[in-house]
Amino acid sequence: MNVIRTCWVMGDSIPEAARKSTRSTSYVHKVYSRLRDQASAPETAGHDRVREAVAV
Repeated sequence: MNVIRTCWVMGDSIPEAARKSTRSTSYVHKVYSRLRDQASAPETAGHDRVREAVAV
């Protein structure tokens, strides 16, 4: 799944991610959909980001 996640972040197409990960296009489509849903969910937005200090 890490290969597919990397492909998704890099903007690779589903067929390209399937080739790189040696998985079926239908499986990659499911993973891409799940990643897209997680990225757009408000409760997870910014979850893994570190807040930068702001000069006041």
